Amino acid sequence: RFCRKIDPKAAAARAKKEKFVIRLKVPEEGRTSFADLIRGEIGFENSVLDDQVLIKSDGYPTYHLAVVVDDHLMGITHVLRGEEWISSTPKHILLYQAFGWEPPKFAHFPVLREASRAKLSKRHGSVGILEFKEEGYLPEALLNFLALLGWSHPQGKEIFSIEELVEKLDLRRISPTAPVFDREKLDWMNGEYIRALGDQTLAEKLGEYLKTYRGLDVDPEILQKISPLVKERIKKLGEFEGLAGFFFNDVAWTKEELAEQGGSAGSAAEKLREALARFEKEDDWRTGRLEEEARGLSQEKGWKAPELFMLLRVAVTGQAVSPPLFECMDVLGKEKTVSRIAGALKILELD
Repeated sequence: RFCRKIDPKAAAARAKKEKFVIRLKVPEEGRTSFADLIRGEIGFENSVLDDQVLIKSDGYPTYHLAVVVDDHLMGITHVLRGEEWISSTPKHILLYQAFGWEPPKFAHFPVLREASRAKLSKRHGSVGILEFKEEGYLPEALLNFLALLGWSHPQGKEIFSIEELVEKLDLRRISPTAPVFDREKLDWMNGEYIRALGDQTLAEKLGEYLKTYRGLDVDPEILQKISPLVKERIKKLGEFEGLAGFFFNDVAWTKEELAEQGGSAGSAAEKLREALARFEKEDDWRTGRLEEEARGLSQEKGWKAPELFMLLRVAVTGQAVSPPLFECMDVLGKEKTVSRIAGALKILELD
């Protein structure tokens, strides 16, 4: 507070030839307090507050001045922000008082923590809204999840519409203790939101996601057929391509992988050869009928049906984990399914 001791006339004279700043003249005595909507009464002795700079030497306002003026002009009634801003609040209140304005109500939320209790950081995963969007989290799910950090419904309800949150959320029930950002719970909640979507809506969201973040323009009709098959199996839109990309991407196999699923290269080749012959003749290309053919073949040859199905899954999808096999074959269609089985067989027959 050295500057307040400068004689006003001397200060005016120096300001004509020297760069200067404009500061807030904070009272030297007394206390500045406010009722935080989360934490209750918070106060600071004015003697520990500095005469903060309001206008810098380049003529531009500081953040503290700008935010107070901006909030007042915008008619802001409630300022909700992180707890790191608590120490700035008395400065803002003194500014409101200096202007003769009614200050808004303040609520300072606790800082989010990782499960280790460390401050939320990029080292542990996404922390930015755009990053969460790129991973495939739905905005509604993320909003619902964030609303529950430090707050809980009296009856323990966890899934809310935006309208319900507006009605039910009560700042007085928010705990000032730093909440843990539980990524597993966020994944669970996002999965719940995905499963609540209609098939067409999910297909539309998947199409938008694939185009924006994967550069893929997938036929909407195909996506509408696929969406019921993946709805129960993904927690984020970003998991979709890894699970079901074989519907619209090329697949590849290794001889070792096919041989492992078939017991040996020779056994796998025999099974695929017999299955190929069956499916090439099949005109009734429906899920139920395709399963009947595969089960009939395994029974006729004395093979274990699950082992044949796993081999077919790898041949048709290029992966060991996928949505239900015969539903996949139905959606892929006869031509593509037969072509892939033939391609896998060719890999097995290579020397």
